[in-house]
Amino acid sequence: MSSFHKIKGIFLFLVFFICQFSSFSQNQNLLKGKKVLIFSKTMGYRHESIPAGIKFFKDLSLKNEFTVDTTENNSKFTDENLKKYNVIIFMCTTGDVLSDSQQIAFERFIQAGGGFFGIHAAADTEYDWPWYGKLVGGYFNGHPGKNVSNIQKATMYTLDKSHASTSHLPNSFEKTDEFYDFKNFSSNVKSLIRVDEKTYKEGQMGDFHPMAWYQEFDGGRSFYTNFGHTIETFSEPLMAPHFLGGLKWAAGGADLNYSKETSQATPEENRFQKVILDEKLDEPTELAVMNDGRVIYGERKGKLKLFDPKTKLAKTINELEVYTKFEYGLIGLNIDPNFDQNKWVYLYYSPVKGDTANTLSRFTFDEVNQK
Repeated sequence: MSSFHKIKGIFLFLVFFICQFSSFSQNQNLLKGKKVLIFSKTMGYRHESIPAGIKFFKDLSLKNEFTVDTTENNSKFTDENLKKYNVIIFMCTTGDVLSDSQQIAFERFIQAGGGFFGIHAAADTEYDWPWYGKLVGGYFNGHPGKNVSNIQKATMYTLDKSHASTSHLPNSFEKTDEFYDFKNFSSNVKSLIRVDEKTYKEGQMGDFHPMAWYQEFDGGRSFYTNFGHTIETFSEPLMAPHFLGGLKWAAGGADLNYSKETSQATPEENRFQKVILDEKLDEPTELAVMNDGRVIYGERKGKLKLFDPKTKLAKTINELEVYTKFEYGLIGLNIDPNFDQNKWVYLYYSPVKGDTANTLSRFTFDEVNQK
């Protein structure tokens, strides 16, 4: 055998080995032993498909040897509880579903290497939480329905078949669902499927209208699919491998490592002690705390007050003449960063005489006379 044929034989063997290994890697059960939390709390529109989606993933867990827990109780979003899971699925959540401390716990979960799987209305969730919008990859910005049904059939194009969620899909296929338009769409995501707006009515995103995408984000993994408005979606032949592949990818990161988190955990409420400084205030506005613990604060109608922790007494130290109709008055105050040296206090208020426009003025606090 010539050297050429030997080299050719070795090359073909390596190609065969790589293909077999790749096939083995794709077919191995990457979800075995993993734990998934399905979160389906809604504070807005509630999708009828939620029970079907939950059942789908529970059935999937039996076939793929992973565990599924379900909840609509946002109090489950704590460090201690989220550490149990590899992936959290937001199943058609809507609106403001997490408190500030729960949001931080979820951020820490992702930063530690956790996975996120957003389904359909997960993009219609937490509009006042910019981190979440970046995690999902975009926010809901409307859907067809003004002049036509919001549920339509359209043509999808597969953009990337190298991902586990799309490797089974044809180059194009038809899907009946509710197709969201998105705003604040992230340029960092890798799009997997797009919808052709020419094949349905009232799409608003133009030629590039993504339906599914993924990204590595803030230490963790995020997968989003717009499919899931209809109950039928969770029994369609093309969708089951799509959801399964997305879940495999989201769960495929390294083990959780909370030493990598960057969001600071919110202290427990029992670590704080409430002290009442003053009562029966007349429309209080803002306050500032001095380095020695004294608190200066204002009321909208012009009173400037001071609380002294040494005497535990509050007293009025000045009263400005302010214009008080509508929302005018003493609106804000602060002390200078170098207050200990210069004693400057800044007040934002509307003078009673002349122009009622708000004015920012600087005053000097009299330590001797406490005014």
